[in-house]
Amino acid sequence: GINSSAASLPGDSEEFNVNLRNSMIAAWGCFNIWSANAIYNISDSTLLGINTSTSPSNGFAVIALNNGTYAGNGIPPSNVFNISNTTIRNYMPDPETAEANGVSEQMIRVENEGQTKFNLQDVTFEDTTGIIDSVFYSYSMQGMPAMTDEELAAYVYSNVEAVNVVVKDPLGN
Repeated sequence: GINSSAASLPGDSEEFNVNLRNSMIAAWGCFNIWSANAIYNISDSTLLGINTSTSPSNGFAVIALNNGTYAGNGIPPSNVFNISNTTIRNYMPDPETAEANGVSEQMIRVENEGQTKFNLQDVTFEDTTGIIDSVFYSYSMQGMPAMTDEELAAYVYSNVEAVNVVVKDPLGN
């Protein structure tokens, strides 16, 4: 079977580094983040988010940053993702049925606090499902609202540095 999360980091896991190089991770969520003040260095790798569910409560993301990550901690240092020479891909065996049921496998779900930083260089995002609208998205969970489209756009503008990033749809466009 598919691992639910290759790396699921609880809220009290602070001040650490994760280094992933020359690797392939395939899971429902490759990184399921509840912690603050961590640095993720990912290079020369493939992250594959696999969602085999068509149940409405089982949408997820290849990289999932959870709402409340920074809540109650004052304003701790932000998480930072340094991703280079890496492919981030989603997969669902039946995306049409999943979409009809409100399920997806997104690329990057950002927390509603909007603090996590992303530095992307030579990264390819491959949407094999054809049912997602963007690389970054926000989600209402645990009673915390999602960011509005305007807030999400401002977050990406302020927190994402991107050099040579490619986004492909199921047709390879």
